[in-house]
Amino acid sequence: MDDTPLLFTFRTKVEGGELEISKEDYFQINLDAIGTGLIDLVDVELFTGDDLVSSLIEEAHRNNIKVIVSNHDFERTPAKKN
Repeated sequence: MDDTPLLFTFRTKVEGGELEISKEDYFQINLDAIGTGLIDLVDVELFTGDDLVSSLIEEAHRNNIKVIVSNHDFERTPAKKN
């Protein structure tokens, strides 16, 4: 079996992704991923809201899944150099 950890990330439009969804749908997508037992880490967007972030972290930890909390600053992040 491969020992490469699997990271689940759903990036909302606000955080640079393609799809604009409600916080409730974002929460449910992550809960569903956590519930599969197939991921090792979950990436949670910091600005989803304190209560939702805390709930996702708690649920991930109950399922032995590590958490990365991310924040994307598009105003101060330097442009990619070619």
